Amino acid sequence: MTETAIPGPRGQWLVGQLPAYERDRMSWLRTNQARYGDFIRLAPHAVVVLDPDAAQQIFTQTNDTYLLDNAIVVNRRTRAAMAARLPLVMRRRILASRAMVNHLTTENIDGHVATLSERLRAYAGRDIDLFTSTTAVCGTATAWFSFGGGTRESRVAEIADASLAAFYGILKILEVGEVRVPWLPRPAARKAIKENDALRALIREEIAARRAATPPPRPRDLLDELLRISDDDADVAAAVRLVVFTAPGVPGAASSWITLRLAEQPELAARIADEASGPLSIGQAIGAHALPAADHFLREVLRLHPPQWMLSRTALRPTRLGPYVLETGQQVMVCTYLIHRDPRWWDDPETFSPQRWQRAPERGRYLPFGGGPRGCPGSPLAKIQLMALTSLLARDYHLRVRHGDTEFGGLLKPSDAFAVMEPAAERSVS
Repeated sequence: MTETAIPGPRGQWLVGQLPAYERDRMSWLRTNQARYGDFIRLAPHAVVVLDPDAAQQIFTQTNDTYLLDNAIVVNRRTRAAMAARLPLVMRRRILASRAMVNHLTTENIDGHVATLSERLRAYAGRDIDLFTSTTAVCGTATAWFSFGGGTRESRVAEIADASLAAFYGILKILEVGEVRVPWLPRPAARKAIKENDALRALIREEIAARRAATPPPRPRDLLDELLRISDDDADVAAAVRLVVFTAPGVPGAASSWITLRLAEQPELAARIADEASGPLSIGQAIGAHALPAADHFLREVLRLHPPQWMLSRTALRPTRLGPYVLETGQQVMVCTYLIHRDPRWWDDPETFSPQRWQRAPERGRYLPFGGGPRGCPGSPLAKIQLMALTSLLARDYHLRVRHGDTEFGGLLKPSDAFAVMEPAAERSVS
């Protein structure tokens, strides 16, 4: 018998438990999971899901039964418009994925690793805000990967800055909770729309300039590859904008945790450094799967610190989820953070243990990037970035980090985190 009433604590009219959740998100989640189980009513229109099988169902059925939420789309009218545009959105995502795969040659990966190394050197020896710096490294390096072969340096920097502004605009919406109560004024959303429009305008100008020029004999960057395989400039603009817009966020947050964990685990850092000092370049070693210590370390970082710690979808029609029935328009929020730390699915889940990755976990229990048909087209590049940054940070720097607690905002990140990256050649003997 399928139940229809999802359990949860009594809340306020219209907003349910949202005020209590926003005061202390993780405390609310842990307390109510212990009381109500893996399906918890947060508000009349929102449900939290902590069951990995249900999470897989949600991700797999995205674009059919569920709609991928974003920070701008919050009501029935805008969701209907977004659902109507799904074929166009998916066509552009597929285009971005195809171009990304084509352009990720060993030569281009080596070039991207060199860009990451150069960006890290800009922060060497300074006391830096960790999250701000890692998002800038990832965002700027991706702008160079996407535009750096055929665009003047000052314009690439302008695009990188615009992508960072657009990213932080969306992050602000998530962190102030505008998406939770759709009928309230949305000043952060209005500002984010303007910042996204500015990024799109820069991209359109660059596309027009390249179309007017003689095509190069081979693609110099991701934009060249997109222009080679597509004649639709609107599709090209949307595809490359998706790559550069998403670049600072998840990779940047993950890189913050990578830096923190390397600083806390010097023996692991030394092992990763030795591995990265072999005969192959880091780019070649990534392609050859020759960095197992870095790979296991990164997987464990993403298990304990998934940047997308809460992933949202909205039901497009009434549907069963586990023992319950969701109504049309009901938001489901999958908490990957708690799934990754659940002792039912993981041995000693709170312990940082890269060696656990010597064998694969049970399918569906590890969800650092969600899953299903709406995986990010930039994820192949992001995974290479994170492997490269793990190896570069361990090999080239001695890291000192001070930080507060974990911040459960729009992304999972260490709060009040600052780092000093001392070049390895300058390490003091002690």
